[in-house]
Amino acid sequence: MAARRKQPARRRKTLDIDQRLLDNARARLKAESETETVRLALERVLNNKAHADLIRWMAKNYKIDRRLIDV
Repeated sequence: MAARRKQPARRRKTLDIDQRLLDNARARLKAESETETVRLALERVLNNKAHADLIRWMAKNYKIDRRLIDV
């Protein structure tokens, strides 16, 4: 029998969000709904944090020629 994939926990929330900010984020993210917009934005925050942590780790553990880094 195949292993069942665990579904992420979902909860209904009531949030006060600036509608213009949400609309702009939805357009930029090309999200189909406001819920998808919030999910995509949260995923990007977590991905950005993971990338920043990796860059810090690499900078600490490897010599990097800073001239090769785009600023």
